[in-house]
Amino acid sequence: RGKDKYHEYGKTGSLLLRLCTPLFITGNVVILDSSFCVLLAVIALKKMGVFSSALIKKRKYLPRYVKGEEIKAHFEDAPVGDSQILPGEINWVKFDLFFLKEPDYIMTLMSTSESLHIHPNQKESTRTDDKGKLLKTLKYTEVIANHYNYRGAVDEHNANRHDCGTKHGLSLEEIWKTTRWTHRVSAFILAISEVNAYLAMIYFGATQLELLKKLAFELIHNTLESGTGEEKPENGGRRVKIRFTKLPQRYHIQVLRVGNG
Repeated sequence: RGKDKYHEYGKTGSLLLRLCTPLFITGNVVILDSSFCVLLAVIALKKMGVFSSALIKKRKYLPRYVKGEEIKAHFEDAPVGDSQILPGEINWVKFDLFFLKEPDYIMTLMSTSESLHIHPNQKESTRTDDKGKLLKTLKYTEVIANHYNYRGAVDEHNANRHDCGTKHGLSLEEIWKTTRWTHRVSAFILAISEVNAYLAMIYFGATQLELLKKLAFELIHNTLESGTGEEKPENGGRRVKIRFTKLPQRYHIQVLRVGNG
């Protein structure tokens, strides 16, 4: 296998850039896990029109250019809740390190977008000591707030897919027992789509039960179509087309065709 176009950023950086390719030049902000905290890749993302924020954790080493001991010494006498920013620049691209003094450590994030701005509607958070005594009441700055608000998005999506509070799972993937790899991949993609549809529906006030009832109804009472002029799949394979139909204050999945050809 040949080298991919982002190999110069290493395995982790290359993976990050490939995952974010659909977001290039959109100006979106991506909240990253500490595993993706690669400065050169974060800088490359900014060049591609994608902003990001990544939590910095010391595993074996801290990321390059992050001087942990100097940061620790700087915050030695700082009060709990103190937020500061350290600007940086590499290859003429600016980035910032954001710090929040916690009771027993210094939270550090690398970001190319946010600031120390505090949103007017930001809720207050508290910090306590080991005995529960209140140490500080504070409002998170933009970069810290975004980290706490969105860091668990993937885990929450997986939780909806596998459990959703029912212990039976929301997705077809949970009940589609198959040992065929192609079917498992299809079930996974359908499961992600199902959770996305569920999240869209609850945004408009629907419930999980309503989604499952609509989905079951559409799968049973689907519309079979033929003669579309499309090329038939090899080996007598079956095709399923799915369309999102917008109804008054609702979204539901409609199966357009199930069958050969």
